Order: sequence, then C-alpha cells, then structure tokens
Amino acid sequence: MNDKIDLIVPWLNGNDKHWLSLYNSYLQTVSSGDKGISRIRDWDTLRFLLRSIENNAGWINKIILCVFDEYQIPDWLNVNNEKLKIVYHKDYIPKSCLPTYNGLCSSAFLFKIDELSNNFISCNDDYIFVNKCEESDFFVNNKCVKYYEELPDAYNFYNRHRQDAWCGIMANTIEYKAKITNSWKNYYTRHVPCSFHKQDFLNFYETNFNVLEKEFSKYECKIRQITNLLPEYIVDWIQGDKKDYIQDNNFYDKYKVIDLCKNTKINEVMDACLHKKCICLNDQSSGMNVIEFNDMKYKIVKILSGIFPYKSSFEN
Repeated sequence: MNDKIDLIVPWLNGNDKHWLSLYNSYLQTVSSGDKGISRIRDWDTLRFLLRSIENNAGWINKIILCVFDEYQIPDWLNVNNEKLKIVYHKDYIPKSCLPTYNGLCSSAFLFKIDELSNNFISCNDDYIFVNKCEESDFFVNNKCVKYYEELPDAYNFYNRHRQDAWCGIMANTIEYKAKITNSWKNYYTRHVPCSFHKQDFLNFYETNFNVLEKEFSKYECKIRQITNLLPEYIVDWIQGDKKDYIQDNNFYDKYKVIDLCKNTKINEVMDACLHKKCICLNDQSSGMNVIEFNDMKYKIVKILSGIFPYKSSFEN
C-alpha cells in the first residue's frame, strides 16, 4: 500500500495577454537566452491531461497546478474542484527571482510547496495518460518505481556541445551534481511522468537553495540561459546513486515521446495512443510557421478529443 500520491504540473497559458505583454517587454531588454516560440505556444493539452487523469489515473490524490499569476487561469477551468490546488509563482518562488518567465526557474523551487504530499509525480501539461495507469507504475510500498541506466559518456558529449543551450545546461547540471556528491554518475532521462519523494528535494534544498536563488535571481535568467541548473535531474540522479527505488526494466516501454514538428507523422501519434500508457507531445515547433503550427495543433486536438470526448470535473 502507498500513502497518498499527488501530481504536480507547472503550466503556462501562452494565450494570456497580460502575461504576453510582460514577457514581450522583458525580451526587449535582454540579448541572450532562449526566446524560442516553442517555450510559450499553447497546444491546448492541459484540458486533455486533466481528462486523462480522471479517466485513467483516478487514484491520484490531488493535482497541484502552478501558474504565473491569477490572469493565467483559463475560463474553462473549474477552480472549485476539490482535487485541484492552484499555486502562483509568488507562493513558492523566492521574491528575488520574481517575476520569472523561465520554466526552469519555476520548476527549480516547485517541490517545497507545503500542500504537496511526500509521494508525488512530476508532470507536464504535454503528458497525456492515454490508457489505464496504476499506482504501481509509479510507487510500490511508497518506493519510487523507475528505470536507471547509467550514461558514462554523457558529460563529455554535453561538454563538447556547450554552444547548444540544452547541452550547456546539462553539462552544468552534471558538474554541479558531481561537486556536491563526488560522483559523476548520471542516468538516461526522458520526458515522462516521474515519481519522487518530496523529502529528497527538501534535503537538497537545505544546502543548495541559495545556489539556485543566486542563479535564477540574475536578471538575464528570467528566461532560460545556458548557465541554468536542473534540480529535478540532480535529485533524480542522487536517488539512482543511492539505489533507493524499485527498478522497472519495462518502464520506458509504457511511454512514448513524440516530437511535434511540421514533419510529425499523425499515424505515429495514433499508434502511441493505442499501445502506450502515456504519451509526451514534446514541442519542437520553433521551425513551424503559424499555419503549420495551427494545422498540427488541430490534428493533435482532434485525436485527443476522440479519445477523451467528454469534459472532466476539472472543466466548467
């Protein structure tokens, strides 16, 4: 038996005009950082994530939705649902880091939220539970269920390609983890829902919170920068080092990551919806023009509407 399991989702409403005005004003003041449109485009997947949880993961105790501010709440969202807790950036991000438009910052401090249970699943709005998922896919007797495969050459790869923003961030993260643990081990990581213990993050924050605050309080770090860190990965890798988890060698067979771009094959999306427990619709839309994006979004929403045609209790 497990204790209660929460699910936490950082979310950006890219259609919020109030947020867009603030964001665009800030972009005019910085020359570096990731300004890609894929960071803010809305695929309208949040409603389908919520429908999928209600249909296929009803055992989840509470969904904690983390947003920039009250303007982000869409009209369709039922904020009175007892299983939904909305948290604003000001509720958990240090004041020195606010406002932030950097998803890495909003996630860096996410897991100290008081309302979050010790057992939780870290999720994104582009994850959809397309078929039945069980508690045992994530926790067994309160132990996290995961798959760890060490990547011995990962640091050298990321270090050689530091000019790429993501590779630079990954290299920084591996270096920092080695600094605080004396271990260069890191592990295969994919964009899938991941189980964690809140206490592991609280332990990490005890000695590393000031480092995170210093990094994300930099003015240029209000958007993603090559100098940023990924605390979620560090905590995950430390758990792997400690071997405090249940290894599931079939873990990644249950999930499918699909890169959404103008060349995405819709049949691949439909096949994954039939045969996987959860899909990740990974936004790679920077190379799309507006027409291509709208066309792909229409196709994705049509598929998800076919799987989940009815409103959930999270919708008005």
